[in-house]
Amino acid sequence: MRPEFKDSMDWLHTWSGVILGAVMFAIFWMGTLSVFKDETDQWFWPYARDAAPAQIVSADAILDTARAHFSEHDLDRLVLAMPTDRAPAPSIIAFTEKGSMMPVYLDQHTLQITGELDSGAASYFFYPFHYQLNIGHSGRWIVGLTSMFLLLGLFSGIIIHKKIFVDFFTFRAAKKLPRKSLDLHNMTSVFAMPFHLMITITGVLIFATFYLEASLKGIYGQTDGVRAQVANEVQSFYAEQPDDQTVHLGIASLDAMIIRAQREWGPGFTVKEIYIDHLSRADGTVRIRANIDHRIDDYTQPITFDKVSGEMLTEPWISSAGYTQAFIRGMHEIHFDHTLLRWLYVAGGIAGCIMIATGYIYWLESRRRKHSRQGGYGLPVVEALTIWGVMGMLSATAAYFFANRVLPGGQWEFLGILKIFWEVIIFYLVYLLALVHGGLRKKKAWFDQAVLIAFLCFGAAVANWITTGDHLILTVSTGHWAIAGIDLSLLVCCAVSAYAAHRLRANWAIEAETARSKSTNRSTVTDSQKEQAPHPVASVAAEEKVAAE
Repeated sequence: MRPEFKDSMDWLHTWSGVILGAVMFAIFWMGTLSVFKDETDQWFWPYARDAAPAQIVSADAILDTARAHFSEHDLDRLVLAMPTDRAPAPSIIAFTEKGSMMPVYLDQHTLQITGELDSGAASYFFYPFHYQLNIGHSGRWIVGLTSMFLLLGLFSGIIIHKKIFVDFFTFRAAKKLPRKSLDLHNMTSVFAMPFHLMITITGVLIFATFYLEASLKGIYGQTDGVRAQVANEVQSFYAEQPDDQTVHLGIASLDAMIIRAQREWGPGFTVKEIYIDHLSRADGTVRIRANIDHRIDDYTQPITFDKVSGEMLTEPWISSAGYTQAFIRGMHEIHFDHTLLRWLYVAGGIAGCIMIATGYIYWLESRRRKHSRQGGYGLPVVEALTIWGVMGMLSATAAYFFANRVLPGGQWEFLGILKIFWEVIIFYLVYLLALVHGGLRKKKAWFDQAVLIAFLCFGAAVANWITTGDHLILTVSTGHWAIAGIDLSLLVCCAVSAYAAHRLRANWAIEAETARSKSTNRSTVTDSQKEQAPHPVASVAAEEKVAAE
């Protein structure tokens, strides 16, 4: 390998991580939290908690509940989410003609409404943050660009490490921090390299039509709806007829439509979601999607029915290209119900977070002495970005959990702002303050925020017990593993953060003692040299030698 090429790869690997590391960490972290998003939602929404297995319920009965609850609203669309093993509480999402959304949750046994959405939880906050940073289309472009640079970083890392497999088994805990962080960076990189490549490539491919929309417009010769046209060519969609403004509120039996859909799907499929479009029009439709928790691909095999007559309008069909895309999405989003594999995804995501964080730490610590002599703003800026990108993201997430349990539930509001938005405000406020705090406290900010994370994680678990009564002993003994798993994860994060804070303080004490010893030794050697060689020139030379050592 030519030295020039290796140097260029080293430069690309280093600076892509330094510049975009904070965004990479956020993507990995939020993606990791989204692996168990259905279970996490139950922790955030006490009214959606149910430890019992999913029951078969009547879609017609859920529709009656929706009609009674939203009778005063002019609805255009209803989405009925049927109970599943991972999300046992059925839900209704009502869309008004103005586009506003009103989700409510039901008890799966009585089908009575238990609560309205009062938190973004994982499905409405962590998950969209993962792929669009919660800022819409511009966020998708940022995530896409970052993912492409992450791919470059992964491939360049393979190139610059000659002993990549040896590095996996090498961790020198007794060495100084730069060497330890580099070893840990190499270990986590090699350990999860196949996962990191798979998750990054599939993440980019999922939004291929979004990123390549300009190319699609050139192929199809149109500017509007080109992505919808591509979707129509790869799988069956019902082409809506011209708008019929005739008011017709009647809906045929949804349960009968479900029976027909299950005959089309074959054995092993149940219903997950029912979409009722154009409620007030005679040409409204009902789309039924299958529960595919037992499959890797995410093709839900939608079947469309006429809303009034119940006649089936489309059959499930998908092309090979569409199924390939569905398989790629399924590999990335891991919607299927396989607990062990989901935990492996979590391990790979955490390994990615550690890989990014230790890469940052190695860059900082290997250059700290040199930059302190030269001065400038490079090191303080990167250190503030590192603290913000790593500790700030963890602190903000812990604050989000803590705020959810401490703030009053339901549609509580303060200063005209609902609870669901206060949680988001608290998250971003802590995230922003982490950047300011890192710039002011510098190296000591690592300890401060580790203590903060430990406190917030422990406080969130305790607050869940106080506000809901679902303490860890109860949830474990009753087999409510969705809630027990989140509480256990919070306590593990608390323990890890507390240990990290303890180690940071211990290392500072060792560094301070080492600095004092060196200062005392330097003073002793200098005094001895002055007595033995009083000549000024010899004295200066001796001092320079001691300083160099």
